[in-house]
Amino acid sequence: MTRKELNLAIFEGKADKVLWQPRLHEWIGRHRENGTMPERFKGMDDLEIYDELRCSVRYAAHAGIETITDVERKEDRRDNHLFSTMRTPKGEITTVHQEIWENGKLANSRIVEYPVKTVSDLEVLTDVIEHTHYRVNQDAFRVTAERVGHRAEPTVFLNSSGFTELIKWWCGLEETFYLLHDHRKDVEVFLEASDRLDDRQVD
Repeated sequence: MTRKELNLAIFEGKADKVLWQPRLHEWIGRHRENGTMPERFKGMDDLEIYDELRCSVRYAAHAGIETITDVERKEDRRDNHLFSTMRTPKGEITTVHQEIWENGKLANSRIVEYPVKTVSDLEVLTDVIEHTHYRVNQDAFRVTAERVGHRAEPTVFLNSSGFTELIKWWCGLEETFYLLHDHRKDVEVFLEASDRLDDRQVD
């Protein structure tokens, strides 16, 4: 049984073994960028490393999904901070990242100021979600699927739940719970919009 066949069998509820399907791209990319690739994997491309480890590839179909939005976006760097702003007819919200650069390369980035602090900010974010759509690029999907071959059945990376997205990207942990406690209905409107976003991607 190939890794692709086992991948399909899992979704069909017929599998009798575990498929090892790690996300190695970040690990591979970082070692390749820094010149620290272990000797065993030097000179191999990504798929050759997966084959060497006898593991499967995750999210191989994501190249076939393109995001479409008319939301205005702009970025501005000041010292070691990146200000990322999104603007809709409802207003604008800005995320602030602190960046760490080493030898001219971005080594790390973390959010130091989340964009959603008020109900008005949440309304802007909900508008961003409502203005986000997807389309299928069948040629890109076909190329990726053929390249992955026997290693996996191409799958798609979906967003986290709306609630998790609030915690990770938009409010932070504490402020998400405060927002939910103080403005439950507004948060529910956002969560419903997030569910519709997932529906649009799957459709």
